[in-house]
Amino acid sequence: MKPVSWLLLLAVLVGPAFSQSPPAPVYVESFRKGSTRIAEKTLQVNLGTKQPSYEARIQDSTGDVHFMLSLAPVRVGQEDPSILSWRVSLVDLHRKLYGNLLLPYRDAYLNTGLKGNVAMLDPSPYAVVPVRAKRVIKVEKFYCSIEVKQYHFEEPGKPHLDSMSVEVQFSNTNPPGN
Repeated sequence: MKPVSWLLLLAVLVGPAFSQSPPAPVYVESFRKGSTRIAEKTLQVNLGTKQPSYEARIQDSTGDVHFMLSLAPVRVGQEDPSILSWRVSLVDLHRKLYGNLLLPYRDAYLNTGLKGNVAMLDPSPYAVVPVRAKRVIKVEKFYCSIEVKQYHFEEPGKPHLDSMSVEVQFSNTNPPGN
């Protein structure tokens, strides 16, 4: 075989391996600054058409239930309840008026681009944050990391999801690799 043929064969075999590499993690600092630390824990969340939403009360380091973690479906619309993606939010139960603490800005209109879309778990090829990207958000003195482990579409080639598995980790130290 000629050297050029070997190079072509190598490119064909190795090329897909490089395209399968996971996307770079996305690191965001919340608009919420403070001294609250968290009771460290890891949650495995399995979402689907039968159970599309998830809520968990999250304790701070003193054992007080301080936050509410929610994962809610983003649907096509009123006429079509199919799920396109999921949205993650973390709300301070003592100060609900602040809204989602996983965002860089309190004003929803400023949450654009990569960092402003960190709470969207969207498998669309046009998503601002790739669905497989690990998301690490610093909130006050703790970190919330979110990672989609797997997802499944109702039908191949259609944008409607029927399931998604997500790992959410709360830690007082920055997870490795960020």
